[in-house]
Amino acid sequence: MGVRETIGRCDPKHVAIFGASTAIMSMQPLVLHLANERSTVDEKMDAGGFMLAAEAMKIALCATAVLGRRAVGLEVRVWCGLRHTLAFAVPASIYLVMNIMKVMAARSIPPPVFQLLASTKILATAVASWALLSKQLAPMQWMAMLLLTFGVALGQCRGSFSETASQDVPFFSLIIMIVNSFLSALGAVYTERVLKASNSAVLTTFATNLHMSAHTLLLNGVKAGVLQGSALPRPWLFSAWTWAALINEAVNGLLVAALMRHTDSIVKNYAFAASIFATAGLSVPLLSYWPELSFFVGTVLVLASMYLYARGASSTNHSLNGSKDLNGSTSNGHASNGSSSNGSNGCHTETKLSNGSHDGTNGNRAKKE
Repeated sequence: MGVRETIGRCDPKHVAIFGASTAIMSMQPLVLHLANERSTVDEKMDAGGFMLAAEAMKIALCATAVLGRRAVGLEVRVWCGLRHTLAFAVPASIYLVMNIMKVMAARSIPPPVFQLLASTKILATAVASWALLSKQLAPMQWMAMLLLTFGVALGQCRGSFSETASQDVPFFSLIIMIVNSFLSALGAVYTERVLKASNSAVLTTFATNLHMSAHTLLLNGVKAGVLQGSALPRPWLFSAWTWAALINEAVNGLLVAALMRHTDSIVKNYAFAASIFATAGLSVPLLSYWPELSFFVGTVLVLASMYLYARGASSTNHSLNGSKDLNGSTSNGHASNGSSSNGSNGCHTETKLSNGSHDGTNGNRAKKE
């Protein structure tokens, strides 16, 4: 699936992944809140221990899926060489640095301002996709990104938007949050690039997540155990709500990876934005929470942004298809010239083109005779 394909192309599979990702993301803060409220002191664990347990859970789910596919006779490739697996260490390292910077900034920035600054990663992701992946965005889609950023920020505000924006923010913390937004964009775009690489094309989403989670688990283990001295998770003490939170976190990671692999990082941001408002909607009956007026205004802006982005994506796809028709070249045409995307994946997939040349030779001989 090409990087240029977006939610503008209403593929049922993409819509299903988008919907499932949004649903799981929206449940994430609710399950974490209930796990914290309804667990005893012995059943709780710190953030570092929780992330370690979540990555271990993700590895367990991926390994089970891979073994299950092999048990029913399906071929499942897991290893494509050391160079391929080391590529997953790059986004894992970026996310580790991001989490450290996020904790540093959150200690000195008021929560409303923190959320406001964090929403800048939406625009940063669009810029990174354009610069690093050569993603073509129509002017209407850039406008949609601005609307999405403003809508998400407005929907998360408590009190008036002007009061939130006017709160004092230390200059160093402001720089940290700006850098963190660009790191978030870089990590998302790099992850998308690795997931869509030719080597990863022959791997399932479960197989690629085995590599990603293994590096994340290793780096977070070093951070939690060596740098912070956190205690290792003790599964036998987990409450039912803690297990629910861990499963939600692991499934969320798998769905986000699938969403980025089949669409792109920008669509992932739309799923996250939609989940924010879905969480607030679910909080009304579950937690007796009633959103403020700014929340509803933000919801309208996010929906308008989705519409504009989908229209812009549709017009971009039409123009790309039109230029391909005029030039008379397609991806299949390039493959027939001796290059095959499957043949370049580095995982021993072979493409034989010699038969075509023999047939052409025989045809020439028959014509002469």
